[in-house]
Amino acid sequence: MKTSALKFLLIATLATSLSAQTVTLFDTSFTASDGWFDGGINFGGDNPDSLIGQGGMSLSDTATTGILNGASSFNRALFGWNSGFSEAEVLALDIGSTISVAATGVTISAGGNNNFVLGLSNVDDGNILGNSSMADGGHLTSDGTNIFAQNSNFSVDTAGRIDTGVDVGETFNYEVRFTATAAEIFTVEQIINGNLIFSETGQSFNFSNSGTQAVGHFQDFGGGAATIDALSFSYTAVPEPNQFALLFGVLGIGFAVTRRRL
Repeated sequence: MKTSALKFLLIATLATSLSAQTVTLFDTSFTASDGWFDGGINFGGDNPDSLIGQGGMSLSDTATTGILNGASSFNRALFGWNSGFSEAEVLALDIGSTISVAATGVTISAGGNNNFVLGLSNVDDGNILGNSSMADGGHLTSDGTNIFAQNSNFSVDTAGRIDTGVDVGETFNYEVRFTATAAEIFTVEQIINGNLIFSETGQSFNFSNSGTQAVGHFQDFGGGAATIDALSFSYTAVPEPNQFALLFGVLGIGFAVTRRRL
């Protein structure tokens, strides 16, 4: 093998090992094949404990498509439970790394100023569902007809919200993406049907709970009910640039030595 070909092969192999890697923490469409069945969601009860929810949240049609029902009152759920992802890992992500929390096949029914939030939380060991609150994420509201995106402060800010182009009763896909831009600082993007709708820079996670586990957070409260066909939670870790610099520095020295010997 020629030296140039060997050099390319080694660089490609080692660079691939240091490239961005996506880790899936939770990904399901709530079907029977994934271990789900019609009924309530609780702490390792009838349905898998990778998702825990307050009373009012339930699953239906698991034999076919699977639907998570959020009811129409105050309800929240945490998912990616026991995945091993921690608050410390979130805060240690290198610049360019991303976290994605996504809900597929979302439908929000009519019922006034419905609030639908999706994002990231850490848990409260003392009162997991009662006290756990979203550290940061996205927030959808409606006026009974249109669905709007806004910041995640849970209040309805009619001046700052942005029309998503989706109407109440229409099914859509919703992703909240966190991109690390500096140490413990993120850009939070709300994406509807693949289109960027709302973006906030310079955001930091408010990990105010007692636990250290990081989980996906879904909450539906006020107004009409919300249903979801699938939920996912993942992160993509991008290595620091100096790792690549070290890699190519070592390779450069190695090939210099090789060329001397040839």
